[in-house]
Amino acid sequence: MSFSDPNALLVKHTPVYYTACNEAEEPVNLTTYMRSALCEKDKTVSGVCQLLPTAGALLHYFLFFMRDTGMSIFGINGVGGHDYDIEQVVIELGADANVKAVFYMPHSASEHFCVSDEADLNMILVDGVRPRVYVSHGKHAQYPVPGTVRRYLGLANDTCKLPVRQEFGVTVLDKDIRDSVSIGTFEGIKKRLEPAVLNVPTVRINLLRNRMLCKLRLYQ
Repeated sequence: MSFSDPNALLVKHTPVYYTACNEAEEPVNLTTYMRSALCEKDKTVSGVCQLLPTAGALLHYFLFFMRDTGMSIFGINGVGGHDYDIEQVVIELGADANVKAVFYMPHSASEHFCVSDEADLNMILVDGVRPRVYVSHGKHAQYPVPGTVRRYLGLANDTCKLPVRQEFGVTVLDKDIRDSVSIGTFEGIKKRLEPAVLNVPTVRINLLRNRMLCKLRLYQ
């Protein structure tokens, strides 16, 4: 497939999402919410294709939820919960239109990472084109692996247990939504499309679940 049809690229490479078996929140159509403030739950992910001047493309996918229900720490539920939650995954295509890297962006920038090792890509890509994305319960952080990803000191861990496969269609974002500077109290799409968001470390799959374990900072 060539780069002459960006929307077709977004459809072809739509991630295969898996949600935790106990997830109560459903994604909301971002375009409908931004234009009418209606919370229309549907089976879609929002997409943006950026063609690169040096050949290749960046495919951005966004899942939008009305609420992050937080986490449980020491038996206290809802810690860190808040209204609005938008989660992003980016696929980089090389000049040959093959997947070159997949960027996952859980929580804050310090936890974002890239998967680009060929063996790891072969492991996470469905049919060689669609990355697997496991959505953690409540917080909706997204990873290429199921189960538990351990965070700071083993607290506030992200878990996607007994994952359920979802098939989401793609809603291509129009310019007015792409240029948004805010979504509720959250950063809008415009900032999330800047090249700087991809300045993240490459992580091997076998090290992913424990890489943040000894990091000390406030929970997010």
